Amino acid sequence: MSKIDVDFGGWMQAAFDLYKKNFAVLLLVNLIAAVLSSFTVGVMSGPLYAGVCIVTLALLDGRVPAPQVGEVFDGLKFFLPAFLLMLILGVVAIVGYVVLAATCILIPLIPVGAIFLMGATMFSLFLIVEQRMDAWTSIVKSFEMLKLNFWPLIALAIVASLAASAGSFLCGVGIFVTMPFYYCVLAVAYRKIVGAPSAPSGATDDEPLVRISPPAAP
Repeated sequence: MSKIDVDFGGWMQAAFDLYKKNFAVLLLVNLIAAVLSSFTVGVMSGPLYAGVCIVTLALLDGRVPAPQVGEVFDGLKFFLPAFLLMLILGVVAIVGYVVLAATCILIPLIPVGAIFLMGATMFSLFLIVEQRMDAWTSIVKSFEMLKLNFWPLIALAIVASLAASAGSFLCGVGIFVTMPFYYCVLAVAYRKIVGAPSAPSGATDDEPLVRISPPAAP
């Protein structure tokens, strides 16, 4: 995978256009994911947000037929890798916080560590649902993608996260409105880096994905 120039403004605009055009669907799938994740104490968080990634990518790619809200549950097909991903991130975050907090002089590094962890795994769920990776491989691959343009992509993730969390200031309810934008930004960045979706297994570059039968002989 080669280095790619990050068009910060262009990617943010593309994400906003995606968000604005598909607001209703994105709002509902994120709302479902957030509510059910809370009810299951985070157990369903990974799989449901994997579903959010599925729907967001499908909207970005202009899939026909357009994805429906119920497709957020397609993330359950990736239950184990998505669940393990969130488990790994949770354990790393807790251990990192305890270690840094135990050494008072390192407390200022806690936000830095959180930003790095967020950036390093920003594409992991997308890799799980589209490239069928396991949890650890998705983390490694996501970090490799981040290294292509480390600071611009970290900045992109931070801005997207700040925009998403801005809704929390409206009594916490507004985050449901702003959170979909975060996944729109990540989806745009992911697609710009990896390119169009891969052809299904068994198809070749010279073989059309949809086969048209020749007309019957007269």
